[in-house]
Amino acid sequence: MQRERIVEEVIGYFKTDQWNALLDLYRNPPEEVYHIHVFVNNAIELNCLSRIVEANLKKQGLPIDRKIDLTSPRPGLAGLHSVHPFGCRPGFDMFGTYKEGVAFKPMPPAEGEEGKNLIWWGKSYMDNHLKQFQFKCVGPKERRIIQDYFVSKHWKELLFLVEDPRVSGVTHVHGNYEMSIDPEVFALFTIEEMKKIGWKVAHYVPCVYHMKKGYQGKIIFLMAHPEEVWDIAWQYNPNVVLRPSEDWFDLPARPDFDIWTQAMLHDTLSKHEYITLTENEVAQVLSSF
Repeated sequence: MQRERIVEEVIGYFKTDQWNALLDLYRNPPEEVYHIHVFVNNAIELNCLSRIVEANLKKQGLPIDRKIDLTSPRPGLAGLHSVHPFGCRPGFDMFGTYKEGVAFKPMPPAEGEEGKNLIWWGKSYMDNHLKQFQFKCVGPKERRIIQDYFVSKHWKELLFLVEDPRVSGVTHVHGNYEMSIDPEVFALFTIEEMKKIGWKVAHYVPCVYHMKKGYQGKIIFLMAHPEEVWDIAWQYNPNVVLRPSEDWFDLPARPDFDIWTQAMLHDTLSKHEYITLTENEVAQVLSSF
């Protein structure tokens, strides 16, 4: 592709219906929005793309208040994870596939998620999702089982995976659980345990994730310290109070965690030649906002 066309296509993306629909979810949400996925065809190097997306959001009055992570949730798909405009509860992930001859455009809806290239979840969705489960009350027995979990090897490993991605090589992690208690109750116990080691949660939000069995519940933790994002992923099991999952959810490598790594990201990106815009080209894009 000619460089002029590449720049024009990047500029053009921020005038598309998809991008405007995303902005509208922040400016005029139909209800409380919890989380958003955006799907694109992208050939722009991800650090460069991150810089441009952040600049556009700032111009739109939606400056982000934390770093943007880069991850690859499955082979062939890579992008910006956990983009959080300041003061706005929902974060969004922008995942892209490489398509020959395309610099940066919305993905065809059929290639996205549930036939959409922009999909979101909010209060009404989660209220309906949770209605199907008969959660148990937490009494003394259940409390002991929950507290025992927080001295387990699984919990200690989760803390390591979240705390320093440069050491662990992790781009994102889900702790996978089976439970019969309300996952939000478990989340409140989890927050208290994190406080004990000096961690601080900016906020957390219930959501779902498309896993092996379809949509399953999760709780997203947006950490203030360490500045990372990690999730509790859960499936309902009326026969246990709480335990690390014994059946895999999304990645078959191990059942009790789904771990997305720098190696997975590198493998996805290394299969194509991504475009790094020059400073002059970036300036052209930014001046168009």
